Amino acid sequence: MRSLYLLLRTEFLSLVGSFNRKGKTPVVVAAILLIIFGLFMIGTMALTGAVTAHELVEKDLTEFSIFVSITLSMIIALMFGVVNSTRDAKSNDTGMLLAMPIPKASIVIAKLLGMYLLDVLCTMVMLVPTLWIVCGEGKQSYDVFARGLLIGFLIPALPLFISLLISGLMSYLRKATKFGQMASSGLSIAAVLLYMFVVPRMSNLANELDLTPAESISKMKLIPPFYWITEAIYNADPLCILLTLLITLIPLVLAVYIHTRGLTGVEFHVDNSKKARSFKTNSSRMAVLKMEFRRYFSSTNYVMNTLFGTLAMLAITIAIAVQGLGVLT
Repeated sequence: MRSLYLLLRTEFLSLVGSFNRKGKTPVVVAAILLIIFGLFMIGTMALTGAVTAHELVEKDLTEFSIFVSITLSMIIALMFGVVNSTRDAKSNDTGMLLAMPIPKASIVIAKLLGMYLLDVLCTMVMLVPTLWIVCGEGKQSYDVFARGLLIGFLIPALPLFISLLISGLMSYLRKATKFGQMASSGLSIAAVLLYMFVVPRMSNLANELDLTPAESISKMKLIPPFYWITEAIYNADPLCILLTLLITLIPLVLAVYIHTRGLTGVEFHVDNSKKARSFKTNSSRMAVLKMEFRRYFSSTNYVMNTLFGTLAMLAITIAIAVQGLGVLT
């Protein structure tokens, strides 16, 4: 139990360390920055969920509002999961932990518990305001609220499973190809872009949506897993509750299995010998250029802050100059 506590504490300090710029930021300041960032994200997601639910409930699309909330929470949890999994694919922390006298079960539980709790937070931040509005403004029974809270703890199993699959794929690409790190950065950027372009616009889309309750059900059925979860929360359908348990618990078991099988450690000496051979087979100038090129694209922060950030600001400036400030809305 003590090993598990130390591993969870290490995970938190590692997250705090991501705000430590080149080791010059004090730990307390980094922790405060992390808290501010977390509160900002929680406030943004909760406000988005509440506004979207309010717009849909006013249009008598109460059940559809729960469906949209589940979809948004999945997107957000998957975004954080993808970014975390690509970061883990480039990290040697697992190999270092396996080299220590720490039970393998503790390593698995600590890593999965940290990812699971983050996904639960993303789900609840979107789902709780929606359920509150559905039960308050939508005049639904608070049994819906209770079922939503219980099932909300199962929903993160799906993005957790997908994130671990992506992490395994990124680890394989990193070892098998020269462009694995670039693929990890590209995937992280794609996940962040999906969040930036989809989530903030959901309230506007909900306001413009023109569906009848019957049409909304037909739309929900296009994504069966989300429809089953919605029916389990809203109508307590026994079959949908059973299907919800199956599509959440089975991926959770598979996630534990995949993560356990992937804990094989890291061969540091082999990696160093590969780097040495690459320098010998190329000219010194080409070897340095390739190393810097891979190092640049292996860091999502560098790409976002320099290349993508600059291009995005340039595109926004041109769009405002041509079309006016209305383009932002």
